[in-house]
Amino acid sequence: MSPSIHARTSALIVGVAIVLAAYFLADAARDVKFGDRHVTVKGLAERTVTADWVVWPLSFSVSHNDLQGLQSALEQNTETVIAYLMLNGFDEAEINRAAPRIVDLHAQSWGNDQPRTRFNATVTITVQSPKVDAAKAAMASAGDLIGEGVILAETYGPSAQFLFNGLNDIKPDMIASATKNARAAAEQFARDSNSQVGGIRRAKQGVFTISERDINSPETKIVRVVSTIDFYLVD
Repeated sequence: MSPSIHARTSALIVGVAIVLAAYFLADAARDVKFGDRHVTVKGLAERTVTADWVVWPLSFSVSHNDLQGLQSALEQNTETVIAYLMLNGFDEAEINRAAPRIVDLHAQSWGNDQPRTRFNATVTITVQSPKVDAAKAAMASAGDLIGEGVILAETYGPSAQFLFNGLNDIKPDMIASATKNARAAAEQFARDSNSQVGGIRRAKQGVFTISERDINSPETKIVRVVSTIDFYLVD
């Protein structure tokens, strides 16, 4: 190859390289400019739902001076409580009986100041069921057990719990709703800045929370999620 042809070829290669470099630099600059123009907004979605599961611990106590009499009283009261629950629509599989907690009251006292009754036993029968309405009705009339000789005990553990297990069924719609609300906020910002909303640059789904609507309606829940989304802004 002659020196002149070699020189022209080299110049052509350099020229093409310069053009390509300029193109890629310009394209990168456009990307940087586009990426720098974005807005971060939050989208809220809320839904009111009804609990679909209840856990209800029902405790009662009996007292007696000997263990044999205590056992008999326990069995009688247990049968009464279980019959009451079944009368209110619960199945045996939904009723769980815990072992009794027995206290020797004489062993906890000193001197002549001893209780007249020696033994006290507390039993907790727990209902676990999807029959939320039946549980509410049974709770409202649980005082009727007193008339049948059952002494309802004060519980120091958790009271009845109303749970919602259908979160996975409503998640997609709630995420879509949160995204829609976030886009509406981004569009308002874009109008104020004479821009338009582009695609999603980045999104972060918030944590779903389930809380009681109020203390008087524990079976009514509020499901809430807040999504944080970055939208591109374009001219």
